[in-house]
Amino acid sequence: MSLIRRLFGTPDDATDDDARLIARLESAGVDLSRPISVEHQLALPDERAARRVVAQLANSGGTVAMTAPLMGRRWTVRVTFPMVVTQERMTAIRDQLGAFAAEQGGEYTGWGTSGEPG
Repeated sequence: MSLIRRLFGTPDDATDDDARLIARLESAGVDLSRPISVEHQLALPDERAARRVVAQLANSGGTVAMTAPLMGRRWTVRVTFPMVVTQERMTAIRDQLGAFAAEQGGEYTGWGTSGEPG
C-alpha cells in the first residue's frame, strides 16, 4: 500500500470499510435480510450548508438531525432510516448522500448501526 493511500485513503477504502462493517454485522448475528436502523453522517463546513442539507433530506423517510461543531468548524448532519444493508445499497447511499454534501462543500463521513430492526 502506498504512503499516499495510507495517509489520504482512496474511494476503494470506503467500499472496503463497508464490507468489513457488513461482515461484522453478519458475524454478530444481525439479520441483514431485514431492514435495520442505519445512521449516516455528513460533515458540512458551516451552519448554512448544514441547514441546506437538512432541508434536502427532510423528505427522505428518515430522521434528520443537525449538530453544531464541538471542536473545529464542521457541522454534522445525521440521517437515520431503516434499510436492508447490502454492499450495493451502501455504495449507492454513500454516493447519493455524498453528492448532497459535496454540493454544499461537505462530505459523507460514514455510517453505523446497532443492528436493531428499523
